Amino acid sequence: MKQFIRVVTGLVALGLIALPLDAGTSDARASQTEVANGRIAFVRNARDGITDVGSVRASGRGYRNLTQSQRNELYVDVSPDGSQVAFTRFGRNGGDIYVAPIGGGSPARVTSDRVHDELPIWSPDSSRLAFVRFPPREEDSEIFVIDSDGTNLTRVTDNESMDADPRWSPEGSRLIYNGGDIDTDGQDIFLVTLGQAEVVTLTQAGVNDTFAEWSPDGQTVVYSSFRDNQWDLFQVRTDGVETTQLTSDPLDDYAPEWSPDGGRLLFLRGRLEGALPRDEVFVMQADGSGELSVTPPRLQAFSPDWSPDGTKIAFIGQVTVSEADPPEWEIFTVNDDGSERMRLTRTNAEEFDPEWARRPV
Repeated sequence: MKQFIRVVTGLVALGLIALPLDAGTSDARASQTEVANGRIAFVRNARDGITDVGSVRASGRGYRNLTQSQRNELYVDVSPDGSQVAFTRFGRNGGDIYVAPIGGGSPARVTSDRVHDELPIWSPDSSRLAFVRFPPREEDSEIFVIDSDGTNLTRVTDNESMDADPRWSPEGSRLIYNGGDIDTDGQDIFLVTLGQAEVVTLTQAGVNDTFAEWSPDGQTVVYSSFRDNQWDLFQVRTDGVETTQLTSDPLDDYAPEWSPDGGRLLFLRGRLEGALPRDEVFVMQADGSGELSVTPPRLQAFSPDWSPDGTKIAFIGQVTVSEADPPEWEIFTVNDDGSERMRLTRTNAEEFDPEWARRPV
């Protein structure tokens, strides 16, 4: 669901908001940030309606267009070693998974069957990809794993429900994923160990649970649950025994992501359905305490992602260029305390789905 949120918000305008811009950081500080945090990959939606994959350094310099295929490309994910970007390229027969060097180079095709593949997620050792496939003559989606060179394709799930949003455990031997029907409050979070048949159901509350993310130590999973007509954040142990509610704000809390050290969580607060207030990016302690909004009062913000060193957050913000033009989504960074906001992109296109690399390139 994390990937779905990024794509949808890049394509749908949510309102006209004037944006006061901060001054950029000093050259010395920008250089230090670049060394520590490497490149950010993202999707660029040009005025001709074609989406491409690009990357930019954390200083806002060194933009690279990684794809120029005349096909739509979405769902970017950066390998943990920071060298490759995986994405879905859409063709006549659906989507296929590709990978490209994050600093520029020719994309390589990973899947080529006449089925639809999407939502690639890198394994922790940057050697494999989990993804979602819609098999032929089947009405549901399943989870597959493949080596990044296109070999050793393995089917992970085989059932009659919709399976999506796989996430690797920190040691790379397990996956969590969403399964079930969201329209009947039947979507839950499941855990599977690769190579084993047993599937563990982590959530069974009779409500919709999604946006699941592993803690860095692999002991717990944070997720969003729809209860009492709102989304809140919960945490569950990987044995499914103990569940803890982390937020209870009247607005929706969703799309959580752990800080690299596991001590904090960032998330979005706003409204997923119905009247749409301004969405904000929040940071809090892992136990749910110390909530802090890190986005400015008049800026619509989405798609947050931690920097590799855990000191900054990348996100997309909606910018009003002029009264005659529709608002645009651009990429920003901000310190984890809300200070030193910096705008990275200034284009006549829309940038969305920012994903931070794990080392400089």
